[in-house]
Amino acid sequence: MLWNARSIATAAFAQLLDRELVEPDRQRIRTAVLACEGVRNIHGLRTRSSGDRGFVEFHLEVGGDRTVDQGHAIADAAEKAVVALFKGAAEVTAHVEPTGINDERLDDAVRQKG
Repeated sequence: MLWNARSIATAAFAQLLDRELVEPDRQRIRTAVLACEGVRNIHGLRTRSSGDRGFVEFHLEVGGDRTVDQGHAIADAAEKAVVALFKGAAEVTAHVEPTGINDERLDDAVRQKG
C-alpha cells in the first residue's frame, strides 16, 4: 500500500513541478526551427514542462539583411512549427537576432562557471 501511495505521489509531483524537457524533445525543437525558411541558427534554447504544457524560448538567428517584418514572419513560422510538435500544448517565444551577433550569452556564462 505504501509503495502505491509513493508511486501516486511521485506522479503528482512530476505534474506540479517544472522540469527541463528531455534531450530528444529539445533536439526535435532544434530540428523543427532550423527547417523553417529564413532561419540561419538557433541558440539560447530554454525549455520546461509544467503539468500538461511545455514552455519553450529560444533566440532565432536570421540574415541581417532581413527587415523587421520579415524577421517576425520567420519567428512566427518557427513558433508555429514548435507548437505543432506539442499538438498545441506549448507556449513558445522566439527572440529574433541577426546572424553572427556577438552578444554575451547566458549559455556561455553557465558553461564557464561549471
